[in-house]
Amino acid sequence: LAYVEWFTPLWEPDLSSGLCQVSHSTHQLHQNAAMIHIDAIVHPCHLIPKMGPSGDPGWMSANVYE
Repeated sequence: LAYVEWFTPLWEPDLSSGLCQVSHSTHQLHQNAAMIHIDAIVHPCHLIPKMGPSGDPGWMSANVYE
């Protein structure tokens, strides 16, 4: 089994980065998540957070988990 957090379908690419944007999928203000069988996974994806003009300077590889 795998724990999966669901996201909205892809939006149009961001003009500055060229990357598509997604948001957490919610139902009644709760984030949608599920336990699914591993065979149901088509392919993984890598999500990059939208940081804004600057990130937290205290974040380093030693104190932020992947």
